[in-house]
Amino acid sequence: MDALRARAAERAAHPALVVDAPEERISYGALVEAMDDVATALRRAGVAAGERCGLVAPQGARFVVHALGILAAGACLVPIADERGRAGVAAVCQEARLAWLVRAPAAPGDGLRIAPVAAGPFEHEEAFRALSPCYLRFTSGTTSQRKGVVLGHATVTARLDA
Repeated sequence: MDALRARAAERAAHPALVVDAPEERISYGALVEAMDDVATALRRAGVAAGERCGLVAPQGARFVVHALGILAAGACLVPIADERGRAGVAAVCQEARLAWLVRAPAAPGDGLRIAPVAAGPFEHEEAFRALSPCYLRFTSGTTSQRKGVVLGHATVTARLDA
């Protein structure tokens, strides 16, 4: 987040996100402002640092804004494909032991939907938190068995630096 904020301070009007269809450009300044708005809304709802926060949003600029907002709030981002349907979203909530589910607004002017999730206790919560979790994604990788992969903040930062 620090690098993004620094870039916004240096070049607030410069495009940070460019989406082809429909064409949309979001400047660094607007991106940081929108990200901070999402983070504030999450904190007001009760989202705490390290909690797993599922995000249901269509691919594109809104996904990026809301994902960054979750990270800016200090929560662990768990992306959920918006085409999964109610049963698919519920399955991810349970499997990931989400604390929160965030749904991006369906249309401009709609509000951000933030709901607590009662997914039950997670026996490895302490070990999970020790990872300083940033991102949890479910993938089958090369094994064809779906599993959660956790990336910590240090790992994400190292990958960005590389």
